[in-house]
Amino acid sequence: MHIHTIIGPTGIGKSARASAEAHRLGAPIIVADRIQCYVDLATTSARDTGAENADLARHFLEERTVGDGDYAPATAHLALRRTLRALSSEHRCVIVEGGSVSLLNVFFAGRDDLPYTMSTELLQVTDQRAHLDRLRHRAHRMLAPPAGRTGLLQELASAWRHTSQREFIASVVGFGSTIRWCLHHGIPIESLHDFIPNPAQQSELATAIADEHAAYGRLQHQAFLTMQPPPRLGAVGGRIELEERL
Repeated sequence: MHIHTIIGPTGIGKSARASAEAHRLGAPIIVADRIQCYVDLATTSARDTGAENADLARHFLEERTVGDGDYAPATAHLALRRTLRALSSEHRCVIVEGGSVSLLNVFFAGRDDLPYTMSTELLQVTDQRAHLDRLRHRAHRMLAPPAGRTGLLQELASAWRHTSQREFIASVVGFGSTIRWCLHHGIPIESLHDFIPNPAQQSELATAIADEHAAYGRLQHQAFLTMQPPPRLGAVGGRIELEERL
């Protein structure tokens, strides 16, 4: 079996790229993201609901809730390996997409023990301003999601009830900036479930969330450059080489 990993900073379009490759290759997707395993943080973690690609098999490493606490990278890595092993009996190729630095660091470090061939696509930000605009737009959607979906503020308010997990909660990208914003404006985090920001507040908060994601994205990019993953493939070159291997 061949594993094609698609990695990159938050908001770069990994899920869309993985979906395109999965359609082309008839391959399932494994999401290498620890926070997207939390079903009660679906909006905050930008978890793909599968609504637009219902025909794709997208595997999350586990289904967790905030009450379960932080998902240790070593535990997530074992789950990733188990999922790969289970899929290897039915598929010639699997797409692994994600941006969890701690998880991918463990995964790439142990790649020599895997009985599979591997390649990596590293997606990079080519226009910082445009990328920040996309992150800001995404933050607005998180704060005011479509009908039927819980927003970031509501997810934070619900998560905050788990008082023993607040250190973990504050470490989630998007929550940290929101918590600081609430403290600055004297807004109790417990009240966020029913809090509707006015346009100026939403704009200010969306900018803070986008800035936090952008800063984390820069850390992700630097980390991926130093991980020494399998040979990196460009978008075109990667397609050709994958086809040859399959």
